[in-house]
Amino acid sequence: MEASVGFVAWRYLLPSTPQGLHGTWKGDRAILTWQTVDAVDEYEVFYRRPGSHDTAPWCSKSSGKSVMTEFDVHTGLPYEAYVVAKNWFGSSDRSSKINGCARAPAPTQFTVVCDPTKPLLSLKWNQVSCSVGYVIKRKSAMESDFHIITTIDSSYITQSQDTNIIYGMSYTYMAISLDRSGESDSSLSVVVCPRVPVPNHFAASTPKGLSATVLLNWQAVPNSIAYHIYRRRAEDPIYQNPILLMTLRNPNANSYLDQTVINNVKYIYTIASEDSAGVSLQSTAVVGMGALIAPNNLSAEPVHGNNCIILSWTEVAGALGYRIWRSGGQPSTEKEIGLLSHEYNTKYVDREAKHETAYNYTVQAFDKNTKYGPKSNGVKAIVSKIMPPSERQKTGQKATVPVMVDVRFGDLITENVDAIIVCLSSDELKNKILNAAGHSVSLIFASVHQRDINGCFKASGGLLPCKNIIFVPWKAPAESLDISEQSIRTFIIIALQCAQQHECQTVAFPAVGCGGLGYDVHTVAKAMVSEAYKQKKSNSQTSIEDSTIPSTWEKTSDTYNLRVNVPVNSSEGQAVLLDFHRTMTNYDSYSRIIRIERVQNERWFLQYQIHKSEFHRRLQQDTEQRLFHGCAGGESAVKSIVEYGFNRSLAGTKHGTAYGLGVYFSSKASESHNYTKLSNSISMGERYMFVCKVLVGKTTQGNASMSTCPAGYDSTGNGSTIYVIYHDVQVYAEYLIIYQ
Repeated sequence: MEASVGFVAWRYLLPSTPQGLHGTWKGDRAILTWQTVDAVDEYEVFYRRPGSHDTAPWCSKSSGKSVMTEFDVHTGLPYEAYVVAKNWFGSSDRSSKINGCARAPAPTQFTVVCDPTKPLLSLKWNQVSCSVGYVIKRKSAMESDFHIITTIDSSYITQSQDTNIIYGMSYTYMAISLDRSGESDSSLSVVVCPRVPVPNHFAASTPKGLSATVLLNWQAVPNSIAYHIYRRRAEDPIYQNPILLMTLRNPNANSYLDQTVINNVKYIYTIASEDSAGVSLQSTAVVGMGALIAPNNLSAEPVHGNNCIILSWTEVAGALGYRIWRSGGQPSTEKEIGLLSHEYNTKYVDREAKHETAYNYTVQAFDKNTKYGPKSNGVKAIVSKIMPPSERQKTGQKATVPVMVDVRFGDLITENVDAIIVCLSSDELKNKILNAAGHSVSLIFASVHQRDINGCFKASGGLLPCKNIIFVPWKAPAESLDISEQSIRTFIIIALQCAQQHECQTVAFPAVGCGGLGYDVHTVAKAMVSEAYKQKKSNSQTSIEDSTIPSTWEKTSDTYNLRVNVPVNSSEGQAVLLDFHRTMTNYDSYSRIIRIERVQNERWFLQYQIHKSEFHRRLQQDTEQRLFHGCAGGESAVKSIVEYGFNRSLAGTKHGTAYGLGVYFSSKASESHNYTKLSNSISMGERYMFVCKVLVGKTTQGNASMSTCPAGYDSTGNGSTIYVIYHDVQVYAEYLIIYQ
């Protein structure tokens, strides 16, 4: 009984089992805490990696009387632990076991920085020494989930780069520590939008051999989508900020030629890149300036048998004119012999060259800011009194001086030429010319114009230096210069025809449309000069009507295509549609223009031109009108007309005969539209209408009994809008409008 009592007392003096064991696992450290136990001398903690008790030994650590202890662990590996209390009498029972795994902490100070010069992002963070590496994840604004872009197998590497980026796209990044269990905690996410940098090495220079031009160069920016070039004048008192000059949508572009500068004027340029998020900042400004260059390709062609040498050269952009210099003869010093005051004049005839004398010529351009530009290379020429046999064999004819066109600013009244051209629709110019020419000329004008208000006619120059005055009808079809250009060219053709008929060798033109219509003088002059050269480039003895095929006609293998598409939005297309829209009074009659075709029947056109020349000689006026003809026979009828012309033998079989048995035309598209009846053969509801040149000549009232035109007349009609012709060559179908 006494022994039993002693045993119970001994057991009672052992410490209680620790309760509430708790562990904190972080990085490479573990911290354990538990509740206090009475009568304890110390606590001992046992821990190990889980596994077989036979192979995984326990580690222990005493904490004294403290209810907390910490010890080193391997990051990312699982552990188990327990604690016992100890005193002089022995140890308590084991506490309940706990399990834990210390994970690597998240990287800190995570940053993402854009490279200002190239598509690159630099990522940095603080080292996590207990990790075994890192994972970098990214998602773009177009993605919903993160994905790994880089895996790093060392804790010592704390930076990375991302070059697979698009400028202007937003990206979100995070860095995650790796330990033996895999991915651990992640850093705070960082959002960045890399913007396209400003192009490097931006420079401006004056290109060699190019006038009125500045060359811009820069280093192309990878992954950019466009470049914006800005410009302003260096000495502009009003506009101090650069204005957008050009946007280049080629991301690989690294140069641009600015051909809109004025020579010897300084310009300030900047450039910016563009990405999907917008336009970058502008670059540092550079200064560029265009310079007038010497004319190139100067040639001198002697006209043997005449005292003439013809000079020609290549046009210099930005020039206002040219100075012609000559040396040789007596005296032999160089002197200025000519001044051409327009940039489109690139030919000059030296009419004072002496036979068998060697001359050397140079040409220099000038502009508003450069009185004397650099001179061209010199060329030499000698004109012979008699054409050499070799030249005579080449030409097969007597040498002649070609037609030259001089463009300059001046007063038409003072021109000493064979004829000056006056536009009948310009009342101010017409009255000024008539007042200066004198009362007798005014009386003649009034008498002739009263008889023929739409004709082209000639009067004496009267008191003016010119020999004759040629009055030409012209009215701009619109206030748009693009649309009116063909009308201007027609004005030139009519005027030259009349001048040629009256044997006028020198003719002075006004700049039509530059008064009340406000057309640009240089643009009008260029169109007029171009057309004059086209009409007069052949032998001066050749009739214009006999030799002129329209310059717009297109060939394939030296043969003109019968039908050529004309873009509806082109100036030619708009000119064709101008009267069509204006005279199609019922706009519900059609919904859209499908296409426009130009008719190029060379045989038919030349026959018509010959007929037109005969009309002009006989009537002494231009009676050509642009009229409409509705076609109801579909594509087959259109093809027949294009190939063979209008067949008068079909008169009355398709339409009425109210004004005669001929081919009908109208000045109103709405009237011709009534004859474009739809049929089953016409697909998709298409209608066909021809725009024709018609020689109406002298016209009279028609009736259904007329099978031929009455004697003394060329056409019949209703006296206002409808014309009937009886000769097939009296009309030429110029265009075909296909519409719905």
